[in-house]
This record gives sequence, structure tokens and C-alpha cells, in this order.
Amino acid sequence: MIGRVAPFAAGDIAELEPVAQQLHDFTSAGMARSAQVLADAGSAFTLRTCGGRILAVCGIAEIDKGYGHGWAFMDRRAGPHMRWLSATVRAHIDDKMATHRRIEIMVRADWGTARKWAEQLGFAREGRMAAAARDGGDMLRFARVNERNIA
Repeated sequence: MIGRVAPFAAGDIAELEPVAQQLHDFTSAGMARSAQVLADAGSAFTLRTCGGRILAVCGIAEIDKGYGHGWAFMDRRAGPHMRWLSATVRAHIDDKMATHRRIEIMVRADWGTARKWAEQLGFAREGRMAAAARDGGDMLRFARVNERNIA
């Protein structure tokens, strides 16, 4: 096994060394508060190496029945583990899509790696949201839609 998945615990975020792009939008304290609020609103988990080093904290906040918002805080050292991270996160999203009509995410428009990861996770780009980031930068919205779950 390459890594391990555990339920999110509030202290996990303190171990994270965030990627620079996420620091545009969150202070460390803000990241911790946001992660807890998002985790309380749905499913959340922490991904670690087998040795215990944190790689990411991720989850899906429930906006409404069948409608979720995906989120992730990535550790800057996660790069060598992205194949495992991507497969693990995609499997979680795939499971959630069985009961959801829509899961959406937002990524910084100036963060090319995050855009590529969104596509690897099966999300389709829906559009640009001007000045939506905390620092005034643009965000891109991506979504996965399950037509079978639309009433």
C-alpha cells in the first residue's frame, strides 16, 4: 500500500505544509477553520503516506440533497504521491456520484496543476468566476453531473 486514508480530525490541518497557491486564499488559521466547517458539512478524510506524513485533507460538503461541493487542501510535498492520491480521491467521488446529481469544485484560474487534477478526477469545466478568489483572482468552476440522479 502506498498510503492510508483516515477520517479527518481537526488537528490534521496543522500538519499540512500548504501549496503556495492555496496560501493566496487562506491563512493557516483560516485553512483550519474552513476545513472544519467543510468537514462538518459532509464527508472528509485525511490522506497520508504509510509513514504517516500528511499529503492532503479532502472532502465533499453537502450543499443540498444530491448536491455537493468538493474541496481539498494539499501538502506541498504531495507531488510524488499524486497517482495514488488521484485514484483514491476519484474513487471517493465516484462512490458519491452514485447518490448525487452534482458535485462541483472551484480552482484558482492561475493554478494550472489544479485545473489538470480537476480534469483527471472527471470534472468538466463550466466557466470562469471573475474576482471570486480572496485576493481578487479568478476561479474556475468544474462539475461532475449524474443525469440518472436528476428527478
